[in-house]
Amino acid sequence: AAEALEKQKKQTEKERAASARAAAFRAAQHASLPPEPEPDPDKNVGDVYRARFALPDGTTRTRRFRASDPLAAAFAFVRALGGAGEREAFDLVTRFPRAVIREPSGEGVARETVGGCEAFVAAAASGGALFVERGA
Repeated sequence: AAEALEKQKKQTEKERAASARAAAFRAAQHASLPPEPEPDPDKNVGDVYRARFALPDGTTRTRRFRASDPLAAAFAFVRALGGAGEREAFDLVTRFPRAVIREPSGEGVARETVGGCEAFVAAAASGGALFVERGA
């Protein structure tokens, strides 16, 4: 019985440590986000995009991005919400017409912008959701 209790205690400690790591990762992702632009009816519509994200747990979250924000910021936003883990690959997908937005990597991280991604712009303009599709 003492052995089982010790094993359970170690498992609980591992779970707490994993939870703390995940929380720290989400906080770091949130801190990496560019400032969210304020809604401004006088601004050019093409300058700010309001995107709706459908997360794997069934919830949706909305955030505004500037056209000049890196596309990687949209992926960081999903991770900050817990929609994907630290090493978990995922795509952002529109339903109809289906378009897949892959996470920028390598040199593309700095180069690709929200405003330069046609599928992101189309989803934001239509009010459609960007679905998080894991296992990309």
